[in-house]
Amino acid sequence: MISRCRDDVVSPYLVHRKPDRLKQKQAQTKDHWTKVEERYLTRAFKKAREAANCYAGWKEEEMPGFHEARALSLHLYKKAGKDGQKIAGHASEGMTKNYQRDHKEIIWSEAIPDLNISEITG
Repeated sequence: MISRCRDDVVSPYLVHRKPDRLKQKQAQTKDHWTKVEERYLTRAFKKAREAANCYAGWKEEEMPGFHEARALSLHLYKKAGKDGQKIAGHASEGMTKNYQRDHKEIIWSEAIPDLNISEITG
């Protein structure tokens, strides 16, 4: 709901944040001081994922990140016949397709392991 995004901070972004400290360098590189930086979002997602303890025992590189979860959601929107571009907030269809690119349907095939390795090795 859009109303849940409203607060006392005037921002051109629905999802935004008031930084703890406004660094001059950051202010110069962003188009608006309330824009959520990708690094911040990635770290916050990781912190929330760890607090939820959903992946206990998984290696760090096996755990899903923010962008994997977002890409999966866009894939599921497409699979359901819906336009994920609007929900993702992408300005171009190409960016949405970029997220969906790595989520092709897996087609499984049966394989029968019929090789006797001793026939080759002697």
